[in-house]
Amino acid sequence: MPQRIAVVDRERCKPDKSGEPCVKVCPVNRQDEKCIWVANEMTGNENVSFAHIDESLCIGCGLCVKKCPFHAITVINLAEELKESPVHMYGSNMFRLYRLPIPLEGKIVGLLGPNGVGKTTALKILSSQMKPNMGNYNEIVSWNDVIENFRGSELHLFLERLSNSDIKVSYKPQEISFIPNLYSGKVLKILKNTDRKLLKDLEIEELMDQDISKLSGGELQRISIAACLSKEADLYCLDEPGSFCDIRHRVNISKIIRKFTETKNKPVLIVEHDLGMLDMLCDNIHILYGASGAYGIVSYMKTTRKGINDYLEGFLPEENVRMRQDKISFAEAMPEYDEGRVLFRFPEMKKRYEKFSLSVSQGMIHQKEVIGVLGANALGKTTFLRLIAGIEKPSEGAIESRLKIAYKEQHPKSEYKGTVEDFLSMHTKYFSEEWFRNQILYSLHMNPLMDKIVKNLSGGEMQKLAIAHVLGSDADLIVLDEPSAYIDIESRWELAKIIRTIIKMREVSAFVVDHDIQFIDFISDKILLFRGKSGVSGQAIGPLEKKRGMNEFMKYLDITYRRDSQTKQPRINKPGSQKDQEQKAQGKYYY
Repeated sequence: MPQRIAVVDRERCKPDKSGEPCVKVCPVNRQDEKCIWVANEMTGNENVSFAHIDESLCIGCGLCVKKCPFHAITVINLAEELKESPVHMYGSNMFRLYRLPIPLEGKIVGLLGPNGVGKTTALKILSSQMKPNMGNYNEIVSWNDVIENFRGSELHLFLERLSNSDIKVSYKPQEISFIPNLYSGKVLKILKNTDRKLLKDLEIEELMDQDISKLSGGELQRISIAACLSKEADLYCLDEPGSFCDIRHRVNISKIIRKFTETKNKPVLIVEHDLGMLDMLCDNIHILYGASGAYGIVSYMKTTRKGINDYLEGFLPEENVRMRQDKISFAEAMPEYDEGRVLFRFPEMKKRYEKFSLSVSQGMIHQKEVIGVLGANALGKTTFLRLIAGIEKPSEGAIESRLKIAYKEQHPKSEYKGTVEDFLSMHTKYFSEEWFRNQILYSLHMNPLMDKIVKNLSGGEMQKLAIAHVLGSDADLIVLDEPSAYIDIESRWELAKIIRTIIKMREVSAFVVDHDIQFIDFISDKILLFRGKSGVSGQAIGPLEKKRGMNEFMKYLDITYRRDSQTKQPRINKPGSQKDQEQKAQGKYYY
Protein backbone atom coordinates (compact mmCIF):
# COMPACT_ATOMS: atom_id res chain seq x y z
CA MET A 1 0.00 0.00 0.00
CA PRO A 2 1.21 3.56 -0.70
CA GLN A 3 3.23 5.69 1.71
CA ARG A 4 2.33 8.74 -0.34
CA ILE A 5 -0.49 9.77 -2.62
CA ALA A 6 0.00 11.80 -5.79
CA VAL A 7 -2.98 13.48 -7.47
CA VAL A 8 -3.07 15.37 -10.76
CA ASP A 9 -5.96 17.73 -11.43
CA ARG A 10 -6.59 17.02 -15.10
CA GLU A 11 -8.57 20.22 -15.59
CA ARG A 12 -5.73 22.42 -14.32
CA CYS A 13 -2.81 20.47 -15.82
CA LYS A 14 -1.67 22.26 -19.02
CA PRO A 15 1.68 20.77 -20.07
CA ASP A 16 1.58 22.51 -23.46
CA LYS A 17 1.50 25.91 -21.71
CA SER A 18 3.77 25.17 -18.74
CA GLY A 19 6.64 23.51 -20.56
CA GLU A 20 6.39 20.42 -18.30
CA PRO A 21 8.44 21.76 -15.34
CA CYS A 22 7.28 18.83 -13.17
CA VAL A 23 9.00 16.35 -15.51
CA LYS A 24 12.20 18.40 -15.67
CA VAL A 25 12.56 19.08 -11.94
CA CYS A 26 11.83 15.55 -10.62
CA PRO A 27 14.98 14.07 -8.95
CA VAL A 28 13.88 10.52 -9.82
CA ASN A 29 13.52 11.43 -13.51
CA ARG A 30 17.05 12.87 -13.38
CA GLN A 31 18.26 9.44 -12.33
CA ASP A 32 16.81 8.08 -15.59
CA GLU A 33 13.73 6.51 -13.97
CA LYS A 34 10.21 7.33 -15.11
CA CYS A 35 8.47 8.85 -12.08
CA ILE A 36 6.68 11.75 -13.84
CA TRP A 37 5.75 11.83 -17.49
CA VAL A 38 3.20 13.48 -19.76
CA ALA A 39 0.91 11.32 -21.89
CA ASN A 40 -2.36 11.57 -23.78
CA GLU A 41 -5.53 9.89 -22.55
CA MET A 42 -9.12 9.87 -23.75
CA THR A 43 -11.32 11.86 -21.36
CA GLY A 44 -14.90 11.79 -22.56
CA ASN A 45 -14.67 12.52 -26.27
CA GLU A 46 -11.38 14.41 -26.02
CA ASN A 47 -7.78 13.29 -26.23
CA VAL A 48 -6.23 15.19 -23.32
CA SER A 49 -2.58 15.56 -22.38
CA PHE A 50 -1.66 15.65 -18.69
CA ALA A 51 0.99 14.54 -16.19
CA HIS A 52 1.16 11.03 -14.72
CA ILE A 53 3.03 10.16 -11.50
CA ASP A 54 4.23 6.71 -10.38
CA GLU A 55 3.47 6.75 -6.65
CA SER A 56 5.76 3.79 -5.99
CA LEU A 57 8.75 5.78 -7.30
CA CYS A 58 7.76 9.19 -5.93
CA ILE A 59 10.05 10.28 -3.05
CA GLY A 60 7.67 13.03 -1.88
CA CYS A 61 10.15 15.89 -2.36
CA GLY A 62 7.36 18.26 -3.45
CA LEU A 63 9.41 19.96 -6.17
CA CYS A 64 6.81 19.15 -8.84
CA VAL A 65 4.10 20.68 -6.62
CA LYS A 66 6.07 23.92 -6.19
CA LYS A 67 7.07 24.23 -9.84
CA CYS A 68 3.64 23.61 -11.38
CA PRO A 69 2.34 27.10 -12.35
CA PHE A 70 -1.28 25.88 -12.45
CA HIS A 71 -1.39 24.22 -9.00
CA ALA A 72 -2.36 20.94 -10.69
CA ILE A 73 -0.27 18.53 -8.57
CA THR A 74 -0.83 17.39 -4.99
CA VAL A 75 1.56 15.02 -3.22
CA ILE A 76 0.65 13.82 0.27
CA ASN A 77 3.24 12.09 2.43
CA LEU A 78 1.18 9.87 4.73
CA ALA A 79 2.02 9.75 8.42
CA GLU A 80 2.03 5.97 8.14
CA GLU A 81 1.47 3.53 5.32
CA LEU A 82 -2.17 2.73 4.57
CA LYS A 83 -2.54 -0.99 5.16
CA GLU A 84 -5.72 -1.51 3.16
CA SER A 85 -6.79 -1.13 -0.44
CA PRO A 86 -9.10 1.71 -1.43
CA VAL A 87 -12.76 0.84 -1.87
CA HIS A 88 -12.83 2.95 -4.99
CA MET A 89 -10.33 4.88 -7.11
CA TYR A 90 -11.41 7.06 -10.01
CA GLY A 91 -8.24 6.59 -12.06
CA SER A 92 -4.50 7.05 -12.19
CA ASN A 93 -3.43 9.86 -9.82
CA MET A 94 -7.07 10.55 -8.98
CA PHE A 95 -9.21 10.55 -5.85
CA ARG A 96 -9.55 7.34 -3.86
CA LEU A 97 -11.83 6.38 -0.95
CA TYR A 98 -10.94 4.01 1.89
CA ARG A 99 -13.68 2.10 3.80
CA LEU A 100 -17.44 2.67 3.72
CA PRO A 101 -20.08 3.86 6.21
CA ILE A 102 -22.33 1.23 7.81
CA PRO A 103 -26.14 1.60 7.52
CA LEU A 104 -27.96 0.60 10.73
CA GLU A 105 -31.53 -0.66 10.88
CA GLY A 106 -33.87 1.99 12.28
CA LYS A 107 -31.00 4.45 12.85
CA ILE A 108 -29.82 7.67 11.23
CA VAL A 109 -26.10 7.60 10.49
CA GLY A 110 -24.45 10.90 9.62
CA LEU A 111 -21.39 11.48 7.43
CA LEU A 112 -19.33 14.38 8.74
CA GLY A 113 -16.31 15.86 7.01
CA PRO A 114 -14.97 18.59 4.73
CA ASN A 115 -15.80 18.80 1.03
CA GLY A 116 -13.84 16.60 -1.34
CA VAL A 117 -13.12 13.62 0.96
CA GLY A 118 -15.70 11.19 -0.43
CA LYS A 119 -19.02 11.63 1.39
CA THR A 120 -21.05 11.73 -1.83
CA THR A 121 -18.93 8.94 -3.34
CA ALA A 122 -19.74 6.74 -0.33
CA LEU A 123 -23.47 7.43 -0.69
CA LYS A 124 -23.37 6.62 -4.40
CA ILE A 125 -21.69 3.27 -3.73
CA LEU A 126 -24.13 2.28 -0.99
CA SER A 127 -27.10 3.39 -3.12
CA SER A 128 -25.90 1.23 -6.05
CA GLN A 129 -25.26 4.18 -8.34
CA MET A 130 -21.60 3.23 -8.53
CA LYS A 131 -19.89 -0.16 -8.25
CA PRO A 132 -16.65 0.03 -6.23
CA ASN A 133 -13.50 -1.10 -8.04
CA MET A 134 -11.32 -1.79 -4.97
CA GLY A 135 -8.63 0.45 -6.46
CA ASN A 136 -8.38 -1.54 -9.71
CA TYR A 137 -9.51 1.26 -12.01
CA ASN A 138 -8.10 -0.43 -15.12
CA GLU A 139 -9.99 -3.68 -14.58
CA ILE A 140 -13.60 -4.85 -14.51
CA VAL A 141 -14.13 -5.78 -10.87
CA SER A 142 -16.94 -8.24 -10.14
CA TRP A 143 -19.33 -7.94 -7.22
CA ASN A 144 -17.95 -11.25 -5.95
CA ASP A 145 -14.52 -9.62 -5.59
CA VAL A 146 -16.05 -6.67 -3.74
CA ILE A 147 -18.07 -8.90 -1.40
CA GLU A 148 -15.08 -11.11 -0.68
CA ASN A 149 -13.09 -8.07 0.39
CA PHE A 150 -15.77 -7.24 3.01
CA ARG A 151 -16.27 -10.83 4.22
CA GLY A 152 -16.62 -10.92 8.00
CA SER A 153 -17.45 -7.21 8.25
CA GLU A 154 -20.76 -5.57 9.13
CA LEU A 155 -21.14 -4.54 5.48
CA HIS A 156 -20.77 -8.05 4.02
CA LEU A 157 -24.46 -9.00 4.03
CA PHE A 158 -25.57 -5.52 2.94
CA LEU A 159 -23.25 -5.52 -0.11
CA GLU A 160 -24.29 -9.06 -0.98
CA ARG A 161 -27.93 -8.02 -1.04
CA LEU A 162 -27.02 -4.84 -2.95
CA SER A 163 -25.24 -6.88 -5.65
CA ASN A 164 -28.31 -9.08 -6.05
CA SER A 165 -30.61 -6.03 -6.36
CA ASP A 166 -32.33 -7.13 -3.14
CA ILE A 167 -32.04 -3.65 -1.65
CA LYS A 168 -34.16 -0.76 -2.88
CA VAL A 169 -32.59 2.62 -2.23
CA SER A 170 -34.27 6.01 -2.18
CA TYR A 171 -31.69 8.72 -2.81
CA LYS A 172 -31.95 12.50 -2.46
CA PRO A 173 -28.98 13.95 -4.34
CA GLN A 174 -26.85 16.87 -3.21
CA GLU A 175 -27.55 18.94 -6.32
CA ILE A 176 -31.21 19.90 -6.60
CA SER A 177 -30.96 22.67 -9.20
CA PHE A 178 -31.23 20.01 -11.93
CA ILE A 179 -34.85 19.22 -10.98
CA PRO A 180 -36.41 21.92 -13.23
CA ASN A 181 -34.32 20.55 -16.13
CA LEU A 182 -35.66 17.02 -15.64
CA TYR A 183 -39.28 17.85 -14.89
CA SER A 184 -41.60 20.45 -16.35
CA GLY A 185 -45.07 21.50 -15.35
CA LYS A 186 -46.59 21.55 -11.88
CA VAL A 187 -45.17 20.16 -8.63
CA LEU A 188 -48.09 17.73 -8.52
CA LYS A 189 -46.43 15.84 -11.38
CA ILE A 190 -43.56 14.82 -9.08
CA LEU A 191 -45.49 14.31 -5.84
CA LYS A 192 -48.87 12.98 -7.02
CA ASN A 193 -48.52 9.74 -4.99
CA THR A 194 -47.02 11.35 -1.90
CA ASP A 195 -48.71 11.01 1.48
CA ARG A 196 -50.75 14.15 2.21
CA LYS A 197 -49.52 14.32 5.81
CA LEU A 198 -45.91 14.39 4.65
CA LEU A 199 -46.76 17.24 2.25
CA LYS A 200 -48.44 19.12 5.07
CA ASP A 201 -45.59 18.54 7.53
CA LEU A 202 -43.04 19.78 4.98
CA GLU A 203 -45.30 22.78 4.20
CA ILE A 204 -45.47 22.12 0.47
CA GLU A 205 -49.22 21.50 0.05
CA GLU A 206 -49.65 25.05 -1.24
CA LEU A 207 -46.89 24.46 -3.83
CA MET A 208 -48.65 21.59 -5.62
CA ASP A 209 -50.17 23.79 -8.34
CA GLN A 210 -47.04 25.88 -8.86
CA ASP A 211 -44.71 25.49 -11.83
CA ILE A 212 -41.50 23.64 -10.93
CA SER A 213 -39.37 26.19 -12.79
CA LYS A 214 -40.62 29.00 -10.50
CA LEU A 215 -39.62 27.43 -7.17
CA SER A 216 -36.89 28.67 -4.84
CA GLY A 217 -33.95 26.53 -3.72
CA GLY A 218 -35.57 25.87 -0.33
CA GLU A 219 -38.85 24.81 -1.95
CA LEU A 220 -37.03 22.47 -4.36
CA GLN A 221 -35.15 21.01 -1.39
CA ARG A 222 -38.33 20.22 0.53
CA ILE A 223 -39.92 18.71 -2.58
CA SER A 224 -36.89 16.46 -3.15
CA ILE A 225 -37.01 15.34 0.51
CA ALA A 226 -40.73 14.53 0.13
CA ALA A 227 -40.01 12.55 -3.06
CA CYS A 228 -37.27 10.59 -1.29
CA LEU A 229 -39.23 9.75 1.87
CA SER A 230 -42.41 8.87 -0.04
CA LYS A 231 -40.80 5.86 -1.74
CA GLU A 232 -40.80 2.36 -0.28
CA ALA A 233 -37.16 1.46 0.17
CA ASP A 234 -34.71 -0.53 2.29
CA LEU A 235 -32.23 2.37 2.61
CA TYR A 236 -32.76 6.12 2.49
CA CYS A 237 -29.85 8.41 1.56
CA LEU A 238 -30.15 12.19 1.88
CA ASP A 239 -27.24 14.33 0.70
CA GLU A 240 -27.35 17.79 2.36
CA PRO A 241 -31.11 18.02 3.12
CA GLY A 242 -30.61 21.36 4.90
CA SER A 243 -29.02 23.37 2.10
CA PHE A 244 -31.09 26.33 0.81
CA CYS A 245 -33.53 25.90 3.74
CA ASP A 246 -33.99 28.50 6.45
CA ILE A 247 -33.46 27.71 10.14
CA ARG A 248 -37.12 27.03 10.87
CA HIS A 249 -37.37 24.55 8.01
CA ARG A 250 -34.10 22.86 9.03
CA VAL A 251 -35.49 22.20 12.49
CA ASN A 252 -38.77 20.97 11.01
CA ILE A 253 -37.04 18.73 8.44
CA SER A 254 -34.89 17.21 11.22
CA LYS A 255 -37.99 16.34 13.26
CA ILE A 256 -39.74 14.84 10.21
CA ILE A 257 -36.79 12.62 9.23
CA ARG A 258 -36.37 11.42 12.83
CA LYS A 259 -40.04 10.51 13.13
CA PHE A 260 -39.95 8.85 9.70
CA THR A 261 -36.96 6.68 10.71
CA GLU A 262 -38.56 5.63 13.99
CA THR A 263 -41.82 4.72 12.20
CA LYS A 264 -40.30 2.89 9.22
CA ASN A 265 -37.44 1.26 11.19
CA LYS A 266 -35.22 1.54 8.09
CA PRO A 267 -31.60 2.70 7.85
CA VAL A 268 -30.99 6.31 6.87
CA LEU A 269 -27.69 7.91 5.78
CA ILE A 270 -27.30 11.69 5.97
CA VAL A 271 -24.64 14.10 4.72
CA GLU A 272 -25.00 17.56 6.27
CA HIS A 273 -22.74 20.57 6.95
CA ASP A 274 -24.95 22.21 9.60
CA LEU A 275 -23.66 20.85 12.92
CA GLY A 276 -26.87 21.76 14.74
CA MET A 277 -28.99 19.88 12.21
CA LEU A 278 -26.60 16.91 12.24
CA ASP A 279 -26.80 16.89 16.04
CA MET A 280 -30.62 16.85 15.96
CA LEU A 281 -30.82 14.17 13.30
CA CYS A 282 -28.25 11.47 13.92
CA ASP A 283 -27.91 8.47 16.20
CA ASN A 284 -24.35 7.73 15.05
CA ILE A 285 -21.67 9.39 12.93
CA HIS A 286 -18.81 8.44 10.64
CA ILE A 287 -16.13 11.11 10.22
CA LEU A 288 -14.51 11.31 6.80
CA TYR A 289 -10.99 12.71 6.74
CA GLY A 290 -8.07 12.90 4.34
CA ALA A 291 -7.11 15.53 1.76
CA SER A 292 -9.73 17.27 -0.35
CA GLY A 293 -9.74 15.96 -3.91
CA ALA A 294 -6.96 13.46 -3.15
CA TYR A 295 -8.20 10.78 -0.76
CA GLY A 296 -10.74 10.13 1.96
CA ILE A 297 -10.95 7.65 4.84
CA VAL A 298 -14.17 6.68 6.62
CA SER A 299 -13.64 6.53 10.39
CA TYR A 300 -15.03 3.88 12.68
CA MET A 301 -18.60 4.54 13.80
CA LYS A 302 -19.10 6.87 16.75
CA THR A 303 -22.04 8.16 18.80
CA THR A 304 -23.25 11.54 17.59
CA ARG A 305 -21.86 13.48 20.56
CA LYS A 306 -18.47 11.78 20.44
CA GLY A 307 -18.28 12.06 16.65
CA ILE A 308 -18.98 15.80 16.65
CA ASN A 309 -16.64 16.41 19.59
CA ASP A 310 -13.81 14.40 17.97
CA TYR A 311 -14.34 16.35 14.76
CA LEU A 312 -14.19 19.68 16.60
CA GLU A 313 -11.07 18.57 18.48
CA GLY A 314 -9.47 17.52 15.18
CA PHE A 315 -8.28 14.22 16.68
CA LEU A 316 -9.70 10.68 16.31
CA PRO A 317 -8.45 8.69 19.33
CA GLU A 318 -9.56 5.25 18.07
CA GLU A 319 -7.62 5.72 14.83
CA ASN A 320 -4.85 7.76 16.53
CA VAL A 321 -5.20 10.29 13.71
CA ARG A 322 -4.88 14.06 13.93
CA MET A 323 -7.12 15.57 11.24
CA ARG A 324 -5.96 19.15 11.74
CA GLN A 325 -3.61 21.08 14.02
CA ASP A 326 -6.16 23.50 15.47
CA LYS A 327 -9.40 22.56 17.16
CA ILE A 328 -12.66 24.37 16.49
CA SER A 329 -13.56 26.08 19.77
CA PHE A 330 -16.61 27.89 21.13
CA ALA A 331 -16.78 30.62 23.74
CA GLU A 332 -18.65 29.53 26.88
CA ALA A 333 -20.01 33.04 27.33
CA MET A 334 -20.64 35.93 24.98
CA PRO A 335 -17.39 37.78 24.26
CA GLU A 336 -17.34 41.39 25.33
CA TYR A 337 -16.49 44.06 22.81
CA ASP A 338 -16.20 47.83 22.78
CA GLU A 339 -18.69 49.62 20.59
CA GLY A 340 -17.02 52.00 18.20
CA ARG A 341 -18.56 55.22 17.01
CA VAL A 342 -21.94 55.06 15.27
CA LEU A 343 -21.21 54.37 11.62
CA PHE A 344 -24.73 54.46 10.23
CA ARG A 345 -28.31 55.05 11.41
CA PHE A 346 -31.16 53.65 9.36
CA PRO A 347 -34.63 55.15 9.80
CA GLU A 348 -38.01 53.56 10.31
CA MET A 349 -39.12 52.60 6.81
CA LYS A 350 -41.39 50.41 4.72
CA LYS A 351 -41.07 48.64 1.40
CA ARG A 352 -44.19 47.46 -0.42
CA TYR A 353 -44.50 45.13 -3.39
CA GLU A 354 -47.63 43.75 -5.01
CA LYS A 355 -47.78 40.68 -2.71
CA PHE A 356 -45.27 41.45 0.05
CA SER A 357 -44.51 44.26 2.47
CA LEU A 358 -41.59 44.89 4.83
CA SER A 359 -41.50 47.23 7.80
CA VAL A 360 -38.24 48.21 9.48
CA SER A 361 -37.83 49.86 12.88
CA GLN A 362 -35.06 52.42 13.24
CA GLY A 363 -31.65 51.21 14.28
CA MET A 364 -27.92 51.75 14.03
CA ILE A 365 -24.67 49.95 13.41
CA HIS A 366 -21.35 50.86 15.02
CA GLN A 367 -17.88 50.83 13.59
CA LYS A 368 -16.12 47.42 13.85
CA GLU A 369 -19.50 45.76 14.60
CA VAL A 370 -20.86 42.57 13.01
CA ILE A 371 -24.65 42.27 13.10
CA GLY A 372 -26.05 38.79 12.51
CA VAL A 373 -29.37 38.72 10.66
CA LEU A 374 -31.80 35.91 11.62
CA GLY A 375 -35.20 34.93 10.29
CA ALA A 376 -37.12 32.53 8.08
CA ASN A 377 -36.98 32.77 4.29
CA ALA A 378 -39.23 35.25 2.46
CA LEU A 379 -39.49 37.71 5.39
CA GLY A 380 -37.51 40.46 3.70
CA LYS A 381 -33.90 39.95 4.87
CA THR A 382 -32.49 40.31 1.37
CA THR A 383 -34.86 43.23 0.69
CA PHE A 384 -33.52 44.97 3.83
CA LEU A 385 -29.94 44.50 2.68
CA ARG A 386 -30.77 45.84 -0.77
CA LEU A 387 -32.38 48.89 0.85
CA ILE A 388 -29.31 49.48 3.02
CA ALA A 389 -27.04 49.00 0.00
CA GLY A 390 -29.07 51.51 -2.02
CA ILE A 391 -29.97 48.92 -4.67
CA GLU A 392 -33.67 49.52 -3.91
CA LYS A 393 -35.53 52.54 -2.53
CA PRO A 394 -38.01 52.35 0.39
CA SER A 395 -41.71 53.05 -0.19
CA GLU A 396 -41.75 55.10 3.05
CA GLY A 397 -38.80 56.66 4.81
CA ALA A 398 -35.51 57.72 3.31
CA ILE A 399 -31.98 56.46 3.78
CA GLU A 400 -29.49 59.29 3.83
CA SER A 401 -26.01 57.91 3.74
CA ARG A 402 -22.75 58.56 2.01
CA LEU A 403 -21.41 55.20 3.07
CA LYS A 404 -19.53 53.10 0.57
CA ILE A 405 -21.16 49.67 0.67
CA ALA A 406 -19.85 46.32 -0.66
CA TYR A 407 -22.65 43.81 -1.14
CA LYS A 408 -22.36 40.03 -1.64
CA GLU A 409 -25.61 38.72 -3.06
CA GLN A 410 -27.36 35.58 -1.85
CA HIS A 411 -26.58 33.63 -5.03
CA PRO A 412 -23.45 35.20 -6.60
CA LYS A 413 -23.14 34.75 -10.36
CA SER A 414 -20.83 36.15 -13.00
CA GLU A 415 -20.39 35.88 -16.74
CA TYR A 416 -16.92 37.41 -16.48
CA LYS A 417 -14.79 35.72 -19.14
CA GLY A 418 -11.40 36.24 -17.52
CA THR A 419 -9.63 34.46 -14.67
CA VAL A 420 -10.20 34.86 -10.94
CA GLU A 421 -6.91 36.75 -10.66
CA ASP A 422 -7.93 39.12 -13.48
CA PHE A 423 -11.30 39.77 -11.83
CA LEU A 424 -9.88 40.48 -8.37
CA SER A 425 -7.03 42.65 -9.65
CA MET A 426 -9.50 44.79 -11.64
CA HIS A 427 -12.38 45.00 -9.16
CA THR A 428 -10.78 44.78 -5.71
CA LYS A 429 -8.97 47.83 -4.37
CA TYR A 430 -6.74 45.99 -1.91
CA PHE A 431 -5.81 43.06 -4.15
CA SER A 432 -2.10 43.96 -4.15
CA GLU A 433 -1.95 44.44 -0.36
CA GLU A 434 -0.08 41.78 1.63
CA TRP A 435 -2.87 41.49 4.21
CA PHE A 436 -5.40 40.72 1.45
CA ARG A 437 -3.26 37.89 0.11
CA ASN A 438 -2.44 36.48 3.55
CA GLN A 439 -5.69 37.05 5.42
CA ILE A 440 -8.13 36.38 2.59
CA LEU A 441 -6.70 34.56 -0.43
CA TYR A 442 -4.50 32.21 1.59
CA SER A 443 -7.04 31.61 4.38
CA LEU A 444 -9.85 30.94 1.88
CA HIS A 445 -7.53 28.54 -0.04
CA MET A 446 -8.04 30.55 -3.21
CA ASN A 447 -4.53 30.39 -4.68
CA PRO A 448 -5.33 27.24 -6.73
CA LEU A 449 -8.34 29.09 -8.19
CA MET A 450 -6.48 32.13 -9.45
CA ASP A 451 -6.03 30.85 -13.03
CA LYS A 452 -9.58 29.47 -13.32
CA ILE A 453 -12.13 31.16 -15.58
CA VAL A 454 -14.70 32.94 -13.41
CA LYS A 455 -17.81 31.83 -15.33
CA ASN A 456 -16.70 28.17 -14.96
CA LEU A 457 -16.42 28.24 -11.15
CA SER A 458 -18.48 25.86 -9.01
CA GLY A 459 -20.99 27.19 -6.47
CA GLY A 460 -18.49 26.98 -3.60
CA GLU A 461 -15.70 28.56 -5.65
CA MET A 462 -17.96 31.42 -6.78
CA GLN A 463 -18.96 31.96 -3.15
CA LYS A 464 -15.33 32.33 -2.10
CA LEU A 465 -14.64 34.74 -4.95
CA ALA A 466 -17.63 36.92 -4.02
CA ILE A 467 -16.59 36.97 -0.33
CA ALA A 468 -12.98 37.85 -1.18
CA HIS A 469 -14.21 40.60 -3.50
CA VAL A 470 -16.37 42.38 -0.91
CA LEU A 471 -13.88 41.96 1.96
CA GLY A 472 -11.20 43.57 -0.19
CA SER A 473 -13.38 46.36 -1.54
CA ASP A 474 -13.09 50.03 -0.61
CA ALA A 475 -16.19 50.12 1.60
CA ASP A 476 -17.37 51.33 5.01
CA LEU A 477 -20.08 48.68 5.32
CA ILE A 478 -19.79 45.03 4.23
CA VAL A 479 -23.06 43.21 3.47
CA LEU A 480 -22.87 39.40 3.25
CA ASP A 481 -25.99 37.44 2.30
CA GLU A 482 -25.58 33.74 3.27
CA PRO A 483 -21.77 33.50 3.12
CA SER A 484 -21.73 29.91 4.52
CA ALA A 485 -23.78 28.49 1.62
CA TYR A 486 -21.83 25.80 -0.31
CA ILE A 487 -19.10 25.93 2.38
CA ASP A 488 -18.27 22.82 4.46
CA ILE A 489 -18.20 22.79 8.27
CA GLU A 490 -14.45 23.17 8.70
CA SER A 491 -14.26 26.04 6.22
CA ARG A 492 -17.21 27.82 7.87
CA TRP A 493 -15.28 28.42 11.09
CA GLU A 494 -12.26 29.58 9.14
CA LEU A 495 -14.53 31.90 7.14
CA ALA A 496 -16.16 33.29 10.30
CA LYS A 497 -12.74 34.08 11.79
CA ILE A 498 -11.62 35.72 8.53
CA ILE A 499 -14.71 37.96 8.39
CA ARG A 500 -14.39 39.05 12.05
CA THR A 501 -10.65 39.67 11.67
CA ILE A 502 -11.06 41.79 8.54
CA ILE A 503 -13.97 43.82 9.98
CA LYS A 504 -12.00 44.64 13.15
CA MET A 505 -8.70 45.23 11.34
CA ARG A 506 -10.17 47.56 8.71
CA GLU A 507 -12.47 49.24 11.27
CA VAL A 508 -15.52 48.77 9.04
CA SER A 509 -18.88 47.15 9.87
CA ALA A 510 -20.94 44.25 8.53
CA PHE A 511 -24.42 42.81 8.22
CA VAL A 512 -24.29 39.00 7.87
CA VAL A 513 -27.36 36.92 6.96
CA ASP A 514 -27.05 33.17 7.48
CA HIS A 515 -29.13 30.10 8.36
CA ASP A 516 -26.41 28.32 10.37
CA ILE A 517 -27.14 29.24 14.01
CA GLN A 518 -23.65 28.39 15.23
CA PHE A 519 -22.04 30.41 12.43
CA ILE A 520 -24.17 33.45 13.36
CA ASP A 521 -23.39 32.92 17.06
CA PHE A 522 -19.67 32.79 16.34
CA ILE A 523 -19.53 35.83 14.06
CA SER A 524 -22.03 38.31 15.55
CA ASP A 525 -21.84 41.15 18.05
CA LYS A 526 -25.59 41.92 17.83
CA ILE A 527 -28.68 40.36 16.24
CA LEU A 528 -31.24 41.78 13.80
CA LEU A 529 -34.44 39.69 13.91
CA PHE A 530 -37.01 39.21 11.16
CA ARG A 531 -40.54 38.07 11.96
CA GLY A 532 -43.82 37.83 10.07
CA LYS A 533 -45.54 35.56 7.56
CA SER A 534 -43.26 34.22 4.85
CA GLY A 535 -44.06 35.63 1.44
CA VAL A 536 -46.70 38.00 2.83
CA SER A 537 -45.19 40.41 5.35
CA GLY A 538 -42.01 40.86 7.33
CA GLN A 539 -40.83 43.00 10.21
CA ALA A 540 -37.20 43.84 11.08
CA ILE A 541 -36.55 44.26 14.82
CA GLY A 542 -33.28 45.53 16.26
CA PRO A 543 -30.36 45.36 16.23
CA LEU A 544 -30.74 43.70 19.61
CA GLU A 545 -28.20 42.88 22.29
CA LYS A 546 -26.93 39.42 21.34
CA LYS A 547 -28.28 37.46 24.32
CA ARG A 548 -31.78 38.87 23.86
CA GLY A 549 -31.72 38.39 20.09
CA MET A 550 -30.62 34.75 20.21
CA ASN A 551 -33.08 33.89 22.97
CA GLU A 552 -36.03 35.53 21.21
CA PHE A 553 -35.25 33.70 17.98
CA MET A 554 -34.93 30.30 19.70
CA LYS A 555 -38.21 30.95 21.51
CA TYR A 556 -39.83 31.56 18.11
CA LEU A 557 -38.42 28.22 16.88
CA ASP A 558 -39.50 26.53 20.16
CA ILE A 559 -36.11 24.88 20.69
CA THR A 560 -33.51 25.20 23.44
CA TYR A 561 -29.73 24.85 23.32
CA ARG A 562 -27.26 23.75 25.97
CA ARG A 563 -23.46 23.97 26.00
CA ASP A 564 -21.53 20.72 25.55
CA SER A 565 -19.47 20.12 28.71
CA GLN A 566 -16.35 19.19 26.69
CA THR A 567 -16.27 21.51 23.64
CA LYS A 568 -18.76 24.22 24.75
CA GLN A 569 -20.49 23.70 21.38
CA PRO A 570 -24.18 24.74 21.45
CA ARG A 571 -26.27 21.53 21.25
CA ILE A 572 -30.03 21.30 20.75
CA ASN A 573 -31.96 19.77 23.66
CA LYS A 574 -34.31 16.93 22.85
CA PRO A 575 -37.82 18.50 22.61
CA GLY A 576 -39.80 17.80 25.80
CA SER A 577 -36.75 16.63 27.75
CA GLN A 578 -36.23 17.75 31.35
CA LYS A 579 -33.43 20.10 30.28
CA ASP A 580 -35.62 21.53 27.50
CA GLN A 581 -38.51 22.16 29.93
CA GLU A 582 -36.25 23.68 32.59
CA GLN A 583 -34.66 26.16 30.16
CA LYS A 584 -38.02 27.16 28.69
CA ALA A 585 -39.38 27.81 32.18
CA GLN A 586 -36.35 30.04 32.89
CA GLY A 587 -36.56 31.77 29.50
CA LYS A 588 -33.04 30.56 28.69
CA TYR A 589 -33.49 29.25 25.17
CA TYR A 590 -29.92 29.80 24.01
CA TYR A 591 -27.88 31.56 26.72
